Amino acid sequence: MLSMHTRNMNHFRTKALIIIMKWLWLLAKIWQHRVLPEHLLT
Repeated sequence: MLSMHTRNMNHFRTKALIIIMKWLWLLAKIWQHRVLPEHLLT
């Protein structure tokens, strides 16, 4: 019972980590386009 619970928690943690990484990447792209001048972007 306990091993099942820990496995589910690890699975949820990895899924949450993937979602957070995707959001951070998206925010970084938006921030780059909004803050950096146009001529700096190739």
